[in-house]
Amino acid sequence: MKDEPRVILTAGFDRAPHVSILAQALQQRGCRIEGLIVVSPYNWKRLRGLIRQRGGSFVRTAIPRLLGADTEVAEEGTDDLAELMEEWGLRAGSLRAWARKTNVTYRMVSSINESEAVELVREKQPDWVVYGGGGILREAIIDAARGRILNAHSGPLPEIRGMNACEWSLLLGYAPTVTIHLINRGIDTGGVISTHPVPVRPGDTIETLRRRCVAMGVRALLETVLHPPASLPPPLQHAEQHRQCFVMAPAIKELLARRLAQGQYLSTSNTSTA
Repeated sequence: MKDEPRVILTAGFDRAPHVSILAQALQQRGCRIEGLIVVSPYNWKRLRGLIRQRGGSFVRTAIPRLLGADTEVAEEGTDDLAELMEEWGLRAGSLRAWARKTNVTYRMVSSINESEAVELVREKQPDWVVYGGGGILREAIIDAARGRILNAHSGPLPEIRGMNACEWSLLLGYAPTVTIHLINRGIDTGGVISTHPVPVRPGDTIETLRRRCVAMGVRALLETVLHPPASLPPPLQHAEQHRQCFVMAPAIKELLARRLAQGQYLSTSNTSTA
């Protein structure tokens, strides 16, 4: 790999704060951002899929975030992502505006698997595609990236694959963990690069824990790009034999929130491994 890592990042919407600060942090540390692939939220097919996955209440919570008014967590307690931005002296904002200012290629697409997105990856041949959201990746873009797509998964792999991994980890008795892994054609079945335990603290809510996982993921992705493994890890063996989790039903989520409030999941220690 070259001395100056070349990276393409994806995002599920233009004001995705974790992608915004990761792009800035990578650039500040000498990485070359070759492109940003942002999936348009104004796509009926995608919106319909998200509502099916997360329920109608998703629309109410998503709209403020799409507009950049990411205030939901700040009202509930600690916000690790905000603390990370303060620590790094960065502010999240529009990826389009940042790309224009820094002369980075920006592609707004209706699907992460659209030919325009695939062609950008194929043309730039980055050292890494860093996945920051946008939907399930299909064969064409995975192949274009030559298997070098990094993801921060909010759960231990292969034990907790799929959606709401942080929440399911707690409920199923696993320590909350962010796993940096490669994306392949399976659902969270790519090779694991490193794992990062996420502490549970007094007063935590589901939302504060999610934000802690996101912040941990941003730190870990940055470190992985700056200090990559000597070789790519092989796919997880028999990963499909482990459970794939889906969006948590409201009643189960309510149970988890109640247990969190009672302090049932408080951490006693945490150590990262790579």
